Amino acid sequence: MRPDLDLRAHLSALGARLVLAATLAVIVLAAVVAGVAQPLLLSDGSADLSLSLYITALPLTVALPVIAVTMLAGPFSDRSVQQTLLQRPDRRAVLGSNVLAVLALAAVLFAVTLGLAALATWLGGTLLGTGPVIDGFGRALLVQSAMLLATTVFSVAVALLLRSTVLALVVALGVPVVVSAAGGIAAALGRDALVTVVRAVDLQAAASSLAFGEASPIHLLPLLLLVVLPAALGVRGWMRTEVA
Repeated sequence: MRPDLDLRAHLSALGARLVLAATLAVIVLAAVVAGVAQPLLLSDGSADLSLSLYITALPLTVALPVIAVTMLAGPFSDRSVQQTLLQRPDRRAVLGSNVLAVLALAAVLFAVTLGLAALATWLGGTLLGTGPVIDGFGRALLVQSAMLLATTVFSVAVALLLRSTVLALVVALGVPVVVSAAGGIAAALGRDALVTVVRAVDLQAAASSLAFGEASPIHLLPLLLLVVLPAALGVRGWMRTEVA
């Protein structure tokens, strides 16, 4: 497996470089806003690192699905996978290499996000306020890591299953929004049955609970329905789909 080759191949496309550049630009902007706005808006003039991380990581909830889908489903949509498989006939190695490339790029982007959030919080709190606040940061870091990992693996599973850039993007970006809206409606209506149904497909809530070891059997259901099952079907299809 050569994830470095797949990553370089992906970034050789102008569209991929533009997406990455736009993602980094928005992350920097979010970090600056978080670092400057908090000391000016909060009554005590502090800058909370946990809140900065949340704000700075928001662009990744869109960027990571886009990256995962374009890297894994894109080659099937534009048929560039044909050339790849001619050069590297072992489909399992190619698939594993691409998935590792997606996870590696996601990890790098999260590390950059974390560093920018910390820098912005320190600068904003020191220069404009009473100082940075790091209380509760460990919990916030764990939650954000778990939720972004869930977003990434869900997008990977969808991309493998659908193998169509447009359809996979619609599902990867749309399902979390629909589930979140349904959760709000269910809570407002107070219907226990509806809340239970939403919890069965709420991968973000399940990821947060699993991160703290507070998961119940209902929290494992979203992982099974939204990640394990589509990924298994996607791998099976990826191995058997004719690309000639």
